[in-house]
Amino acid sequence: MDDEVYAADEVIDEILQFLTSSDPADRIEGAGVMCEWVNAAFGDVGAALGAAVRQKGGVPVLFKLWGDSELLVQQRSLLILGNLCSDSVDAESAKTKEILLQCGAEAARLHSSGAAAALLHCTHSDDPSVLLLACAALQNLCQDVGWSHAVLGCSFLPRLEELVRHEDTNVVR
Repeated sequence: MDDEVYAADEVIDEILQFLTSSDPADRIEGAGVMCEWVNAAFGDVGAALGAAVRQKGGVPVLFKLWGDSELLVQQRSLLILGNLCSDSVDAESAKTKEILLQCGAEAARLHSSGAAAALLHCTHSDDPSVLLLACAALQNLCQDVGWSHAVLGCSFLPRLEELVRHEDTNVVR
């Protein structure tokens, strides 16, 4: 294995340990580092990052953080997955969307909210950043037919009608 790839694998493993920590400071730090990576990723770098996150099991970890008690962790996890579900960041984003949809299906099977329901919950947040990032993630996710059906299955239409009249033009967009 190439030394550079091995080092990247170790770093991703370390970040995922931070993201699953019971210490909020660790989760905040891990999500912050991953945000920096995602914000700088596009093209081949974005595809490599998306593939590494998928291969290391990072999608379910990030999905769980949508409901984190720390707003900063919630915001950052929405940004990370929202961007990794964008074709402009990762040309293989459809794979991430599918894993995320499967995470939601498994959560729903266990009588917990599915991914679409969890994201819908974030659109009701009092925190403007959580709201905006949830809307951005929905924009990227709903380009996938399966995600569109999942969101409509959560009775999202009334909330969507409210959001298109929201006072924040970024939310409307």
